[in-house]
Amino acid sequence: MQWNESWNLGIATIDGQHRNILKAINALQTASGPKMIPKLLQALTAYALIHFDYEINLLEENDFKDLIGHKREHENFFLQIREFSTESQEEPDLEEFMERVRIYLVNWLFSHIQEVDMQYRDHLLARGIK
Repeated sequence: MQWNESWNLGIATIDGQHRNILKAINALQTASGPKMIPKLLQALTAYALIHFDYEINLLEENDFKDLIGHKREHENFFLQIREFSTESQEEPDLEEFMERVRIYLVNWLFSHIQEVDMQYRDHLLARGIK
């Protein structure tokens, strides 16, 4: 999947981090065998944690009103990734499993940016964050 410029929030650091998350999702989709999947899920989790920490710190520093809801979105993401990681250890039908993972991650990234992150975009831009 390729980055769509309409996904940009106009906040350079966050837009770059979102692009990197998409790269991690794409790497997962091209995994060369079941043994790579847990490692790639772990790498995606590690990068998502960096992004989420940065995002939450930025929102806290700028008094974003729905910080709890935003944190909950992040927690739900990690719960789902943990479920995928556990399932990947159980030798699932690789093709079907990867399709479910792909659908979840692509839908999550799109909705996270377009619905969840757009809720804070104007707030941060109004405070001069670019």
